[in-house]
Amino acid sequence: MKDTLVPLDIIWIDKNFKVVKIVTALETNSQKTYTAKAKYAIELNANEVFKRNLKVGDTIQLPDFNE
Repeated sequence: MKDTLVPLDIIWIDKNFKVVKIVTALETNSQKTYTAKAKYAIELNANEVFKRNLKVGDTIQLPDFNE
């Protein structure tokens, strides 16, 4: 992502907190665009997706998250 100097993972989540897309260890300072049909996007430290064994289709829980 532009002006981002650390590699990240991004997960996109729908309104039911189901993971609909994952992109891992993004290039730093990139101009690439990523899209997904999702309500939320969460940025994580690089390779955190692998450490947590996250996959498309998983449902995640966000404590104390109210709409």
